[in-house]
Amino acid sequence: MVDRLKFIKEMQEKEQLRPYVRKKVQEFFSHKNGERKQEILEEQQLRSVIRQIIKEGRMLPAPHPSTGVNMLIDLLKKVVPIIKADYRLLTTNQDQRKSYRAHLVANLSKTLERQDLQDTASAQAASGERPAGAQAPAPEGAPTNVPGAGQELTEADPTAQPAAPAPVTRGDADPSKFLDIEEPKKTDKLPGEDKKSEEDKKKDFTLAGHDLTGRNRAYTTFQKIESDISTSYSELSAKVDKDVFRDYLITNVKLHLDQAEGEMQPDIQEPTTQQYEKEKGTV
Repeated sequence: MVDRLKFIKEMQEKEQLRPYVRKKVQEFFSHKNGERKQEILEEQQLRSVIRQIIKEGRMLPAPHPSTGVNMLIDLLKKVVPIIKADYRLLTTNQDQRKSYRAHLVANLSKTLERQDLQDTASAQAASGERPAGAQAPAPEGAPTNVPGAGQELTEADPTAQPAAPAPVTRGDADPSKFLDIEEPKKTDKLPGEDKKSEEDKKKDFTLAGHDLTGRNRAYTTFQKIESDISTSYSELSAKVDKDVFRDYLITNVKLHLDQAEGEMQPDIQEPTTQQYEKEKGTV
């Protein structure tokens, strides 16, 4: 027969243990639910990012049928912000902005023309074609650095004494034939050489009769964008692409400058009312 007191004691212990066990079970499942909720949240965030990427991919504009236009679009994204930012600095008068516009557009055209000449010369060199006015190369194997080459030959005098041999230098090398291949250092430049070069560039850049402040700012802009323009244009080989690139570049630069001018001088009329106009007439 079970001891009554012992049984009661065991039951009391079970009653005390049950809340503890229940609490631990709840904590366990609560932790699991928290982890699951976190996983669900992270999954939702990942899905949202993926949907955004897919959406942006669908929104990408289709490329233009012309390679020249595609190259120009890529270029304009780089240079237009620079052009418009510099243009907006010229606020004293409109002459400065007109000068800026004229100098920039004119020198953009010159840059493309120079690039065309360089491309033509490179193509001629690659094909072996000799530029106009260039001398024909010497026959293969013929010496070109022999002293007296090209002079008329005369019969040797049998009584003449042979010339004394040239002095032998260390290494049996003639120092007069040394070719200096070292790049000139900055310190080797003559005083004022860099300044003169810069002045010549600015002189070539200048259009007569235009405001110098606008010219100077256009020159600064041009120094920033010239390399990008030449690089983009030089990558085009087909004439049709070059023609489109050249035409659209000048057109778009002018249109973006028009846009910048309109932003600086917006033609906005102030709203009014009949009552205001009536009262204003009595003042």
